[in-house]
Order: sequence, then C-alpha cells, then structure tokens
Amino acid sequence: MEMVPEVSQLGDDELRERIREARREEDRVSYERRILHGRIDVVRGEIKARIDRARGTGSPGDGLDALLARLTDVLTHQGPPPLEAELAELGQSLEAGETSVDLPDGELPELAELDDPELTAVVRALVRRERDVSDRRNELHKVIDRLRTEHVARLQRQYGGEGDAE
Repeated sequence: MEMVPEVSQLGDDELRERIREARREEDRVSYERRILHGRIDVVRGEIKARIDRARGTGSPGDGLDALLARLTDVLTHQGPPPLEAELAELGQSLEAGETSVDLPDGELPELAELDDPELTAVVRALVRRERDVSDRRNELHKVIDRLRTEHVARLQRQYGGEGDAE
C-alpha cells in the first residue's frame, strides 16, 4: 500500500478508501505475523523436546503422547517464545551466526531430521521474518492512525456544531 504524504489533500471518499485499504493490509500482515508466531512455537516445541531428551526427562520418540504433550505446551505458552534460554541449552544462540536457510512460505522442514545448528538457523530465519513483518505492521498502524485522525477531524468540523444550540 502506498503511504499518504498529505492526508488533508485527499477527498472524503478517497480518505475512507485509504483507511479501508490500510486496514485490509494490516489484517493481512497481522495474519502473517500470527502464522509466524505459530511456526516459531512449533520449532520451539522441537527445541524443548531435544532439551528434555538430553536431560532424560523427555520421551524418546514421535509417539502421540509426546506430540500431544509438546503441542499442549506450545499452545498454552503466553508471550514471546523464550528461545534464547532454550537455544543456550542446545549450545546455540538466536543472535549469533548466519541465517543460511531458505524457508518457503507455508512450509517448515522436517524438524526431527535437522541437527541443532540447522534447527537454530530455521529459528533465526523465522524470527528475522517475524521482526520484519512486525515492523511493517507498526508502520501500517502509524498510517492508519494518521488517516483516522484526519477522518475524525473532518467529521468533527462537519458535525461539531450540531446539537449545541439549545
């Protein structure tokens, strides 16, 4: 979506259309961000499973019980994934190193087949993409706020005097 340099010069219909366009784009970007959060949570589940297996507290396989336990943990977690501490337990870091993995949209590799550095590269790629999408979402919020402020100001000018005369 094109940014609006001077919203005061837009006509009323064009202003309303720009608000609708910006909201549709924000909905799309927010959806993409939620999907990325879900993917990060899935990878985090694999990281936690590896940590549990290394400690001897996890189940060794891909059984249904192990999967349900990991999904329950992923789905009940609140807030951003605590990836740094978990990756440190694997001897990896979220920030250090290059992200040399290409993740096609909508797909995650077979996580169980990846070694720890490869799994970390997947996490880095997802986190980097999530940060980019979040930045885009924040920019859209600024545009929407600017457009709505102008729209409200116009409505106040247009209808502000009505009902005050008694």
